[in-house]
Amino acid sequence: MAKSATYDPYAALIQNFAWTSITGWIIVSNVHYTKPVAKPPIFKPYFDVPAVISTMRIGKLTDFCKEIALVAPGGRRQKFLTFMFKNDAPFMEYFYQRAKVMQQGLVLVPGLVITFTYQPVSEIFLQNQAASGGNVLGLEASDGDLTNVELNAQWVSSLSDSKVMTALYKLLSEGVQEAKSRGIFNDFIYFNYAEKAQKPISSYGSANKAYLQQVSQQYDPNQVFQNAVPGGFKLATS
Repeated sequence: MAKSATYDPYAALIQNFAWTSITGWIIVSNVHYTKPVAKPPIFKPYFDVPAVISTMRIGKLTDFCKEIALVAPGGRRQKFLTFMFKNDAPFMEYFYQRAKVMQQGLVLVPGLVITFTYQPVSEIFLQNQAASGGNVLGLEASDGDLTNVELNAQWVSSLSDSKVMTALYKLLSEGVQEAKSRGIFNDFIYFNYAEKAQKPISSYGSANKAYLQQVSQQYDPNQVFQNAVPGGFKLATS
């Protein structure tokens, strides 16, 4: 899915590894295809594995968004963190094993759901961006085939906040340090999965951040979106 040689521009993958006290560790593969093809060849390895549950169908994008939203019901505690690395299967296995260690230390947290997710970013995808003017994310085709990882935990009580978040931060730190030691770490931080202490806009690089700030001053001189809009990451601080 991430390799440029086998890249399919109509395919997208969200590869989840999830743990609950009821199921233990399970694999949840969100496979998407933007053409109305029932079984695209790119996903054959997934179709060849017997599924415990399958909701595969041809449908509307909004229906699939609602389906994914069901796994995160309102009223629960939740934390996201993220980082990026060069596509590397041995590292994926390493990180899975570290996530299992983290889970063992949180087994008594009420209502705990742990998920970590791999999402491929092909070099071809970045080449296509460059051909249409590039991006301000600091991602270049020269970075090669990449994979984004998202850490996500849900739980029910604020009494568990410190324990869960400490474990998540530790796993994030271990993953980043190991990726750096293997020479596969990428500085990019995906905005939508970032935790408030992470700085996704700064991860785009100083030149790109300065450009975004200049555009903000030009088209929003009163800085409404930076000062009056609550929440989110701001150009001055992220």
